[in-house]
Amino acid sequence: MKTEFQVAVMDAPTRIKTLIVCLLAIFAVYMIFSSNSPAHTGIWCALLLLMLLLIFKKWHLAPYVYGLDDDCIVIADRVTEVRIPLSEVKKISRMEEISTPWYAGGIFARTGRHSDVTFSVTNRRHAVLIEAKQKYIITPAEPDKFVPEVQALLGKK
Repeated sequence: MKTEFQVAVMDAPTRIKTLIVCLLAIFAVYMIFSSNSPAHTGIWCALLLLMLLLIFKKWHLAPYVYGLDDDCIVIADRVTEVRIPLSEVKKISRMEEISTPWYAGGIFARTGRHSDVTFSVTNRRHAVLIEAKQKYIITPAEPDKFVPEVQALLGKK
């Protein structure tokens, strides 16, 4: 990547959900070692395994870095990257804030797809909408620098 942009830090709802899941995993470890019943220990081990798998999966799929090349916008997590060719980008704009219900989202980030929008959001106040063949919502740490830089690249094409 020619230029990299850091991902915005997690907002309060995302931090709280992440903290709750991590604390539940720690509590499960405590219960495994304090339980005298093999049945209870087995249940807590299964719960801990599920929690660790969830944490591992969500951490790997949370946005890691956003980047710009001469010909594309890159959205990278720790496993994959999505490349959006600049030739497909119709518009890029700063969003004031995304409103989501309290139950929406996840740990480390809100990632996924809803309707025709793919989102990779860590902080609702840093949202940027990219309109290409499909729509993407991302959250760079400095959206006011990211958007003009992409618009400058779009102006060159």
